[in-house]
Amino acid sequence: MYKNTLKKKGHWGLLLVLMSLILCFSCKDDDGATEYDPSKPVNYERFSPEKGGSTTQLVITGSNFGNDTTLVKVKIGNRMAKVVGVSPTKIYAVVRARSVDESGETPISVTIGENEPYTFEQKFNYELTQMVSTLAGSGAEGQEDSDAPTKATFKDVAYLLIDNDGTIYILEENNSLRKLEASGKVSTVFASTGYRKRAIDFSITGDTMLMARDDNMENPAVHYMLRDDAFGRPRTYMRGVTDQCNTVSVNPIDGYVFWNKFGDGTMYYCPPNNPNAYKKVNGIHSDNSFETYSCWSKDGRTFARIIRNKHIIYKRTYDPVKHEFIGDETLWAGKYEKAEFANGIGEEARFNQPCQGVFDEDGNLYVSDRDNNCIRKITPDGNVTIYAGNRSEGLVNGLPLKSSFRRPEGLTRSKDGVIYVADHDNHVIRKIVVE
Repeated sequence: MYKNTLKKKGHWGLLLVLMSLILCFSCKDDDGATEYDPSKPVNYERFSPEKGGSTTQLVITGSNFGNDTTLVKVKIGNRMAKVVGVSPTKIYAVVRARSVDESGETPISVTIGENEPYTFEQKFNYELTQMVSTLAGSGAEGQEDSDAPTKATFKDVAYLLIDNDGTIYILEENNSLRKLEASGKVSTVFASTGYRKRAIDFSITGDTMLMARDDNMENPAVHYMLRDDAFGRPRTYMRGVTDQCNTVSVNPIDGYVFWNKFGDGTMYYCPPNNPNAYKKVNGIHSDNSFETYSCWSKDGRTFARIIRNKHIIYKRTYDPVKHEFIGDETLWAGKYEKAEFANGIGEEARFNQPCQGVFDEDGNLYVSDRDNNCIRKITPDGNVTIYAGNRSEGLVNGLPLKSSFRRPEGLTRSKDGVIYVADHDNHVIRKIVVE
């Protein structure tokens, strides 16, 4: 069963280096052939440690494991672990988040080559994790790249986007596009090009990145960049429809692209490959100067509009098959132009400069509440609570509700449910793990 204990976790980049060193030294102790021999039995002895949580380094001991990681599969609970190394007598794997099966237990099974899976009689004792940590950034303001994530510097981190490989793309306010790879390396995709970059999102294939530009009508409202160019060359996607565009989001099911016009609060959308076939979104609330963030639920049926300068969040139902909205937009949480703090349901809740948001698989929305210095969670029925942060300004890691941020803005979420935060005034990227 779950053991509700807390454990601080290391960073992936450091973890992979350490595991590589362990593998290197252990291989020196292995005698004889190093390749897996299918004519001989595979022997499993034990695994260690016997307990741990997300990102725990697991070592499985035995014989005839070979040296090819592509032949080895390790399943911990209900999830495939990341195999980072193998020698004839040891397998090195990393436990993924929420690695428990339907019964709440965490069996360990190993498959090598075409053999049947072997399941250890002893279960792994999975420990729940609750932790806020600093993932990247030294805390100094700057734009220095580095292979060591905590030695890199950032300037006004404002918007985040993660891809399927775990690379986090970082928009610096009115400045450069940076990226943080799973290895920990921080680099610059392209430096400031003299215009205001406000939001980014991927096409449903992940091969194209769209970027909102907050500028005048003579310049593109939305750019696109290709993965084949390492997203380093902005091209025009949409020009002359809106000025001061500060959001762009892609429906994850039909791929339609949505963007806004700041001046009157309107929204537009188009098919992914035909921006000239754009239409105005009807049935939404609009007003002068709507500073907008937008995002989609995983099933593509709920569209959220976060109006930063009005301190409210709207939602609306969408049909991705018919490519049309159902009914009018409704207030999800917050009170119009009330820059305050309060937990509660719907209009009872208060925000102060809510920024980027992201959905989980259950339809909950997570939002950076900038001037309340915390991350909020909104359930589908509009119940608003604090997810992380104690509302005081600072840079304190540890338990989520005891941690502190300094004007967080950007937010993204990995496939494993880890939330990453662009901690704007601390000039760092934070990581939140809550199980």
